[in-house]
Amino acid sequence: MKRLRYNLIAKALMDKKISMISVADFAKLFKVTTQTASRFLNRHSGENLQFLKIKRGLYIFSHNAPIKFEIANNAYRPSYISFESALSNYNIIPEAVYAITSATTNKTKKLEIQGVDYKYYKIKKELFFGYRPVIIQQKTILMAEKEKALLDYAYLISLKKKTINERMNLNKINKNKLGYYINFFIKSIKKNEAFLKIVKKIYKSL
Repeated sequence: MKRLRYNLIAKALMDKKISMISVADFAKLFKVTTQTASRFLNRHSGENLQFLKIKRGLYIFSHNAPIKFEIANNAYRPSYISFESALSNYNIIPEAVYAITSATTNKTKKLEIQGVDYKYYKIKKELFFGYRPVIIQQKTILMAEKEKALLDYAYLISLKKKTINERMNLNKINKNKLGYYINFFIKSIKKNEAFLKIVKKIYKSL
Protein backbone atom coordinates (compact mmCIF):
# COMPACT_ATOMS: atom_id res chain seq x y z
CA MET A 1 0.00 0.00 0.00
CA LYS A 2 1.33 3.42 -0.95
CA ARG A 3 2.11 5.54 2.09
CA LEU A 4 0.95 9.13 1.97
CA ARG A 5 3.08 11.73 3.74
CA TYR A 6 1.28 14.91 4.69
CA ASN A 7 4.17 17.29 3.96
CA LEU A 8 4.49 15.96 0.40
CA ILE A 9 0.73 16.02 -0.11
CA ALA A 10 0.52 19.62 1.14
CA LYS A 11 3.36 20.74 -1.13
CA ALA A 12 1.71 19.16 -4.17
CA LEU A 13 -1.63 20.80 -3.40
CA MET A 14 0.02 24.19 -2.82
CA ASP A 15 2.03 23.90 -6.05
CA LYS A 16 -1.15 23.13 -7.99
CA LYS A 17 -3.05 25.91 -6.16
CA ILE A 18 -5.76 23.46 -5.11
CA SER A 19 -8.18 24.87 -2.54
CA MET A 20 -10.82 22.14 -2.53
CA ILE A 21 -10.58 18.49 -3.42
CA SER A 22 -12.89 15.50 -3.60
CA VAL A 23 -11.97 12.00 -2.50
CA ALA A 24 -12.11 10.86 -6.13
CA ASP A 25 -9.84 13.68 -7.35
CA PHE A 26 -7.42 13.10 -4.46
CA ALA A 27 -7.20 9.40 -5.34
CA LYS A 28 -6.57 10.20 -9.00
CA LEU A 29 -3.99 12.91 -8.26
CA PHE A 30 -1.93 10.81 -5.85
CA LYS A 31 -2.54 7.45 -7.56
CA VAL A 32 -4.16 5.69 -4.61
CA THR A 33 -7.49 3.93 -4.08
CA THR A 34 -10.53 5.95 -3.04
CA GLN A 35 -10.48 4.06 0.27
CA THR A 36 -6.90 5.18 0.94
CA ALA A 37 -7.74 8.74 -0.09
CA SER A 38 -10.80 8.80 2.17
CA ARG A 39 -8.87 7.49 5.16
CA PHE A 40 -6.10 10.06 4.70
CA LEU A 41 -8.51 12.98 4.37
CA ASN A 42 -10.59 11.87 7.34
CA ARG A 43 -7.49 11.43 9.48
CA HIS A 44 -6.31 14.95 8.70
CA SER A 45 -9.68 16.70 8.83
CA GLY A 46 -11.44 18.61 11.58
CA GLU A 47 -11.16 21.95 13.32
CA ASN A 48 -7.60 23.32 13.43
CA LEU A 49 -6.41 20.51 11.14
CA GLN A 50 -5.22 20.48 7.55
CA PHE A 51 -8.51 19.61 5.83
CA LEU A 52 -12.09 20.58 6.54
CA LYS A 53 -14.89 18.29 5.39
CA ILE A 54 -17.76 20.39 4.04
CA LYS A 55 -19.90 17.57 2.64
CA ARG A 56 -19.60 13.89 1.89
CA GLY A 57 -16.51 13.36 -0.23
CA LEU A 58 -15.47 17.04 -0.47
CA TYR A 59 -12.80 18.80 1.57
CA ILE A 60 -11.29 22.27 1.91
CA PHE A 61 -7.49 22.44 2.04
CA SER A 62 -6.92 24.76 5.00
CA HIS A 63 -3.50 26.04 3.90
CA ASN A 64 -4.90 27.37 0.62
CA ALA A 65 -8.42 28.26 1.72
CA PRO A 66 -10.97 28.88 -1.06
CA ILE A 67 -13.04 32.03 -1.37
CA LYS A 68 -16.81 31.84 -0.84
CA PHE A 69 -17.65 31.86 -4.55
CA GLU A 70 -15.28 28.95 -5.09
CA ILE A 71 -16.97 26.98 -2.33
CA ALA A 72 -20.34 27.74 -3.91
CA ASN A 73 -19.24 26.42 -7.31
CA ASN A 74 -17.97 23.16 -5.85
CA ALA A 75 -20.33 22.38 -2.98
CA TYR A 76 -23.33 21.75 -5.26
CA ARG A 77 -22.90 20.96 -8.93
CA PRO A 78 -23.73 21.94 -11.58
CA SER A 79 -24.05 25.55 -10.53
CA TYR A 80 -22.84 29.06 -11.25
CA ILE A 81 -22.94 32.28 -9.22
CA SER A 82 -25.99 34.36 -10.16
CA PHE A 83 -28.90 36.42 -8.80
CA GLU A 84 -27.96 38.90 -6.04
CA SER A 85 -24.40 37.63 -5.58
CA ALA A 86 -23.48 38.17 -9.23
CA LEU A 87 -25.36 41.48 -9.43
CA SER A 88 -23.60 42.72 -6.30
CA ASN A 89 -20.23 41.62 -7.72
CA TYR A 90 -20.95 43.74 -10.81
CA ASN A 91 -22.10 46.68 -8.61
CA ILE A 92 -25.59 46.52 -10.09
CA ILE A 93 -27.06 45.98 -6.63
CA PRO A 94 -25.51 48.54 -4.25
CA GLU A 95 -26.06 46.67 -1.00
CA ALA A 96 -23.74 43.99 0.35
CA VAL A 97 -25.09 40.47 -0.11
CA TYR A 98 -24.33 37.99 2.65
CA ALA A 99 -25.80 34.74 1.34
CA ILE A 100 -24.07 33.32 -1.73
CA THR A 101 -26.66 32.74 -4.45
CA SER A 102 -26.27 30.34 -7.37
CA ALA A 103 -28.30 28.84 -10.21
CA THR A 104 -28.48 25.07 -10.60
CA THR A 105 -30.39 22.48 -12.61
CA ASN A 106 -30.72 20.34 -9.50
CA LYS A 107 -33.36 20.86 -6.85
CA THR A 108 -33.36 24.10 -4.86
CA LYS A 109 -31.09 23.73 -1.85
CA LYS A 110 -29.58 25.68 1.03
CA LEU A 111 -26.24 24.80 2.63
CA GLU A 112 -24.48 26.34 5.60
CA ILE A 113 -20.70 26.10 5.43
CA GLN A 114 -18.44 27.79 7.98
CA GLY A 115 -21.32 30.02 9.08
CA VAL A 116 -22.14 31.21 5.55
CA ASP A 117 -25.43 30.48 3.77
CA TYR A 118 -25.17 29.11 0.24
CA LYS A 119 -28.46 29.20 -1.64
CA TYR A 120 -29.02 27.31 -4.87
CA TYR A 121 -32.13 27.98 -6.95
CA LYS A 122 -33.32 25.52 -9.56
CA ILE A 123 -33.78 26.84 -13.09
CA LYS A 124 -34.79 24.95 -16.21
CA LYS A 125 -32.03 23.15 -18.09
CA GLU A 126 -32.79 25.29 -21.15
CA LEU A 127 -31.96 28.37 -19.07
CA PHE A 128 -28.66 27.05 -17.75
CA PHE A 129 -26.45 29.24 -19.95
CA GLY A 130 -24.96 32.73 -20.02
CA TYR A 131 -22.20 32.10 -17.49
CA ARG A 132 -18.43 32.10 -17.88
CA PRO A 133 -15.24 31.70 -15.86
CA VAL A 134 -14.08 34.92 -14.20
CA ILE A 135 -10.96 35.50 -12.11
CA ILE A 136 -11.61 36.79 -8.58
CA GLN A 137 -8.77 36.92 -6.05
CA GLN A 138 -6.72 34.65 -8.34
CA LYS A 139 -9.50 32.03 -8.31
CA THR A 140 -11.47 30.89 -11.34
CA ILE A 141 -15.19 31.25 -10.64
CA LEU A 142 -18.19 30.29 -12.78
CA MET A 143 -20.44 33.34 -12.77
CA ALA A 144 -23.40 34.56 -14.79
CA GLU A 145 -22.81 37.44 -17.15
CA LYS A 146 -24.41 40.69 -16.01
CA GLU A 147 -27.39 40.36 -18.33
CA LYS A 148 -28.00 36.71 -17.48
CA ALA A 149 -27.76 37.34 -13.72
CA LEU A 150 -30.37 40.08 -14.12
CA LEU A 151 -32.74 37.76 -16.01
CA ASP A 152 -32.18 34.90 -13.55
CA TYR A 153 -33.09 37.36 -10.79
CA ALA A 154 -36.19 38.55 -12.69
CA TYR A 155 -37.23 34.94 -13.20
CA LEU A 156 -37.20 34.26 -9.44
CA ILE A 157 -39.08 37.51 -8.82
CA SER A 158 -41.77 36.34 -11.25
CA LEU A 159 -42.05 33.11 -9.25
CA LYS A 160 -42.36 35.17 -6.04
CA LYS A 161 -39.14 33.71 -4.66
CA LYS A 162 -37.48 37.14 -4.60
CA THR A 163 -38.56 40.77 -4.36
CA ILE A 164 -37.17 43.34 -6.76
CA ASN A 165 -34.42 45.70 -5.62
CA GLU A 166 -35.53 49.18 -6.67
CA ARG A 167 -32.01 50.59 -6.38
CA MET A 168 -30.40 48.59 -9.17
CA ASN A 169 -27.89 50.45 -11.34
CA LEU A 170 -28.48 49.20 -14.89
CA ASN A 171 -25.90 51.42 -16.62
CA LYS A 172 -23.57 48.46 -17.16
CA ILE A 173 -26.23 46.28 -18.81
CA ASN A 174 -25.78 45.68 -22.54
CA LYS A 175 -29.25 46.19 -24.03
CA ASN A 176 -28.57 44.09 -27.13
CA LYS A 177 -27.26 41.14 -25.14
CA LEU A 178 -30.15 41.43 -22.69
CA GLY A 179 -32.63 41.31 -25.57
CA TYR A 180 -30.83 38.31 -27.06
CA TYR A 181 -31.07 36.42 -23.75
CA ILE A 182 -34.70 37.46 -23.20
CA ASN A 183 -35.63 35.59 -26.38
CA PHE A 184 -34.27 32.35 -24.89
CA PHE A 185 -36.30 32.88 -21.74
CA ILE A 186 -39.48 33.59 -23.70
CA LYS A 187 -39.12 30.33 -25.63
CA SER A 188 -38.76 28.39 -22.38
CA ILE A 189 -41.34 30.13 -20.17
CA LYS A 190 -43.96 31.34 -22.64
CA LYS A 191 -46.84 31.54 -20.17
CA ASN A 192 -45.00 33.46 -17.45
CA GLU A 193 -46.71 36.83 -17.82
CA ALA A 194 -45.15 38.16 -14.62
CA PHE A 195 -41.64 37.59 -16.01
CA LEU A 196 -42.51 39.26 -19.31
CA LYS A 197 -43.86 42.29 -17.47
CA ILE A 198 -40.70 42.61 -15.34
CA VAL A 199 -38.21 42.28 -18.22
CA LYS A 200 -40.23 44.59 -20.45
CA LYS A 201 -39.99 47.28 -17.78
CA ILE A 202 -36.24 46.69 -17.37
CA TYR A 203 -35.60 46.69 -21.12
CA LYS A 204 -37.49 49.95 -21.66
CA SER A 205 -35.50 51.63 -18.87
CA LEU A 206 -32.16 51.05 -20.64
